[in-house]
Amino acid sequence: STTSSRQLITQAGTSGGIGSDDWACLFAGLGSLIGCLLILVSANDGLGRSTFSSSPTKIRETLLLIWLDQINYLLVMAFTKTSTLLLYIRIFHSATPEQKTFRRYCWALIGIVCLTSFFLVVFAIIMCEPVAYFWNRVTARPIESGGTCKDHRPYLYSNTIISIVTDCCVVALPVKLIWGLQMNIKKKVKVLGIFGLGGVVIICSIMRATRVEAAANRTDPMVDIAGLCMWSLVESVVGIICCCIPATHRPIRNFFAEIF
Repeated sequence: STTSSRQLITQAGTSGGIGSDDWACLFAGLGSLIGCLLILVSANDGLGRSTFSSSPTKIRETLLLIWLDQINYLLVMAFTKTSTLLLYIRIFHSATPEQKTFRRYCWALIGIVCLTSFFLVVFAIIMCEPVAYFWNRVTARPIESGGTCKDHRPYLYSNTIISIVTDCCVVALPVKLIWGLQMNIKKKVKVLGIFGLGGVVIICSIMRATRVEAAANRTDPMVDIAGLCMWSLVESVVGIICCCIPATHRPIRNFFAEIF
């Protein structure tokens, strides 16, 4: 949230105004802060420790926080990717045919990100019926265990695949356009390097994917899902940092130039 706030201030001071990309980044930052708080509280309640060694109250509280965190993660990543794509649209705003086509691709990808995120959020909310059965199912007494949960494997795997594919698309989208700009090779490589740092998010997405199988098994829910929660948080925070780099690299460079 601090990084996204800094981007907002930087954009207001250096580019003459705050754009929709900055607001999307700010919302992502606030969501990431909420995610940090959810993980901290759930870790204190028992996330990462054996479900069967925790009290029923702690189990319910932890599973409720996990449910909230997975919805929050989807929203944060949607805002982060949308912010990056809106930044592309803001930067490449000329009337040339190449940039017009590029902006259409950006809007199309924004639509895909928003649509897939919407359906994933809806599925996460209604995964169990009633909804509260998600965090009550482990501790429910036989007389209370009338709820049902859908198979969560398709949700976990589709979420992972969509996240990695859209990350790759966001990072790769401007490469051809930047390489075709009228500037020397050194500057092209520098610009590509700045935008290419978003590739770090792909690494985080892949690391998160390695935790999906354990989370899908859920023989011990509070232990099995801990790794997925941790990497979801890492991915969202790294995504916001990478999203802010194009807007903040110049002030950072000037700051270090003044020191050294």
